[in-house]
Amino acid sequence: MRHVFAAALLAAFCSSCEALRPADPAPSKAGPLAPIIIDPGHGGIDYGGVVNGVKEKDLALDLSLKLKERLAKRDLEVVLTREKDERVMLDKRVVDAVDMRGALFVSVHFNKEKNKKAAGMVVYTYGPELRKKWRPLAHPTVPPMPAPPKGQADESARIGRAFAKALRDAGHRAETAK
Repeated sequence: MRHVFAAALLAAFCSSCEALRPADPAPSKAGPLAPIIIDPGHGGIDYGGVVNGVKEKDLALDLSLKLKERLAKRDLEVVLTREKDERVMLDKRVVDAVDMRGALFVSVHFNKEKNKKAAGMVVYTYGPELRKKWRPLAHPTVPPMPAPPKGQADESARIGRAFAKALRDAGHRAETAK
């Protein structure tokens, strides 16, 4: 199970890196592209989902390390929010990601679903909060992020669609959501 997910996402992402580049790159005086920030979900005492003894935290870290290695071979700078099995609090991940001023932020998760009919991948993008107001926050200690400016939300949606398309082109069911 572990290597099937990792291989599928690696193949889909790495074969379509060009789709993630801006359509009309503006000349930059700052030099190379900002880093791609990869956030391996969970870690430490936070296992995430567990199926047949396989922990989501381990899958996320394994995939993220392989993804970093693959992208580095393409001369892209990649920074991970964690590189070993440790717990990094959600608010620290957010603050660190903002401080790193990355060109792209990807958080890797493998969701456990009780519904046997549910299958496929979801690419979430940065946009206005669509959570029902009556639903409790998943992490009540971390305040919800404000809605991004329209330009950022549009770019996030464009990149999310490119990810989902790359996954579909590789033969996977994938959709985007905010």
